[in-house]
Amino acid sequence: EGHTLALLGEIAIEADEPNEALECLEASLAIRRRIGDARGEGWMLQLLARAQIEGGHPDRARDSITLAERVALVCKDDELRAACVQLRASSGL
Repeated sequence: EGHTLALLGEIAIEADEPNEALECLEASLAIRRRIGDARGEGWMLQLLARAQIEGGHPDRARDSITLAERVALVCKDDELRAACVQLRASSGL
């Protein structure tokens, strides 16, 4: 369910529907947290930041990307860390 919601969120981002994306990604994030999937939580935070940027919420996006970066460090997930760095650079966060 968490993966499906994440995919629906990504599709909504690409379809320029950030509010729908936020709903899906927040639900996926809640699932990841409930089951203790730290790496999945980090990726959802990164995707949330993308949706928040698209939705005009830069402060929320900055908070989400900071949390995602912390998860990347704890999980030693270099791919997530790189995605966070790229998102910061491309969005000016």
